Amino acid sequence: FFFSSRRRHTRYGTVTGVQTCALPIFFIQGDEGIAQLFGLQEGARVFHLDTLVATDEVLPKASTRMGEVLTLDTHVRPQIAWVTIGGVVLAKSEGKPLMGAGVEAKYRQSQGKLGALVKAFAPGILKGAKQIAFDIASQNALSLIVQVEEKSGGKYNAVVQVKGGAERSEVVLNLADFKPAQDSKDNNDHLDTDQIFQVVLIDLTGATEAVDRENTLWINHLRALFGK
Repeated sequence: FFFSSRRRHTRYGTVTGVQTCALPIFFIQGDEGIAQLFGLQEGARVFHLDTLVATDEVLPKASTRMGEVLTLDTHVRPQIAWVTIGGVVLAKSEGKPLMGAGVEAKYRQSQGKLGALVKAFAPGILKGAKQIAFDIASQNALSLIVQVEEKSGGKYNAVVQVKGGAERSEVVLNLADFKPAQDSKDNNDHLDTDQIFQVVLIDLTGATEAVDRENTLWINHLRALFGK
């Protein structure tokens, strides 16, 4: 963790501190084997933060709901609302191979290593959801774990086969079909949609194939579907 307690007086008020959290810490503390797959190591880090500005401007909504569809990332905010693990580099994307705004992930697929994208959101907004859906394209074919995580420690997975050739496809998954992950720590062994707080997309290629190549992955229209 990094914490700064310096006081700064601005026309918007007094900023007393900034706190950030290093996400890889959770993987290292949770499972050493998983940390190795993602290339995470414990140790000192130097974190540089520049041009921190506080304003009274209201950011556009990160998620919107229209009827039975809840869009989990509108991609309209200036910053990317995803976190990556395993050397994945993110950038905003627009247009082909997908349609509309999204994220582009560049990383290396290599044996014994994994890459992941994480999208967090407010717990409770998926209460009653029946499906998770998104659009995806990949330079190389891959097996993708789609994992939903609960605040209580539960982790539930579904596996998707993604075509190569940067071909766009739509993925729609029934939450009722998700299975507990090996490292799931759920107290009732049941996926509770009101407890889901993030979706994790994990490229399994490095765990299943002897490869060493660059890949580009595009994701957009991550959404939850409600209804009957």
